Amino acid sequence: RERSVERGKIEFRLRAADATWRWMLARGQVIARDDAGVPLRMIGTIADVTRQKEDERRLRLSENRYHNLFEYSPFSLFELDFSDIRLCLDILSASDVRNVGSYLASRPHVLGNFVSMMRIVEMNEHCCTMFEAESKEHLSNRLTEVFSGDIHPLLCSAFSALWEGRSVFEGELAFTTLRGSRKEAIMRLSLAPGEDERWSRVYVSFVDITEKSRIAENLKKSEERFRTIVETAPSVLIILDEEKKIQYISPNSRDVTGYSQTELEGAILGWICEDDVDMIKDLIKKSYATGRGMRNVECRARRKDGKLVYLSSSWEVLREDRGVPRGMVIQSVDITERKQAETELIEREQVLSAFMNA
Repeated sequence: RERSVERGKIEFRLRAADATWRWMLARGQVIARDDAGVPLRMIGTIADVTRQKEDERRLRLSENRYHNLFEYSPFSLFELDFSDIRLCLDILSASDVRNVGSYLASRPHVLGNFVSMMRIVEMNEHCCTMFEAESKEHLSNRLTEVFSGDIHPLLCSAFSALWEGRSVFEGELAFTTLRGSRKEAIMRLSLAPGEDERWSRVYVSFVDITEKSRIAENLKKSEERFRTIVETAPSVLIILDEEKKIQYISPNSRDVTGYSQTELEGAILGWICEDDVDMIKDLIKKSYATGRGMRNVECRARRKDGKLVYLSSSWEVLREDRGVPRGMVIQSVDITERKQAETELIEREQVLSAFMNA
């Protein structure tokens, strides 16, 4: 009834003969008015738009899923527009630039210009956490600082990879956050499907591996300290698995046994004197069964050169969380000199006793 309206449309639902509800779209246009301008007649169409409405609903759901996946992903994620960078690389290619990575690496100012051409389409909250920004706006305003300095060498490789036709590039880097903290991360660039020629949608993710790298470095230092202690200790260290096979034997085993580490692997009892082998087997078997170690177990062994030596060994059983034995750590010390001293002392005492009795 609006006098100024010439045409219009409205959506409504209609119950069909099969009892289902259908979405309808009605369009109309005024074709006659009276002298006062009041519409008298109009023509129009009514179309079934149920499928279109369902497609729109699915699109909204898909967009919501995408947004949730993007926003709440467990890592930093940017959607960037590199289309201006792509145009510049096209120009460089026409100028006979063959190696994009080397070209950019030797011209930091050009790479800096490329970084300033990056346009943020979207970013998630984890980006603020990763780069220690106050807000998305703060991070957006200082994007050139984020993608500068330490990140430049990796960006050279990334641009070169994309230019060579690769749709995905990944590498590790260390960088400084906006608050001056040092972090390590894995950076991954990937082109959205169908963007091979335009680069208008490039996903750039950063996975923080700072803590992982710190743990790995501490583990490396710990292993180095352990190796130093083991290799300089006077005792031979042997680690067995649950099947009583040697997993590790310290390098100083050659000094005690005359055998190399390779020769001793898998044959822990191979150099023990036959008279003592059964005793050692029984004690090790008992330890695996009870989960208890042994202290100062003495036995005789035969060096590779045939010389007889005396050993004093102690061991502890390695257990899983449920208490199931999964191996054993053995430390053996050469006590040959001590045994010889004890024997000499006994012999002297026997001589002295015989002399006194005489």
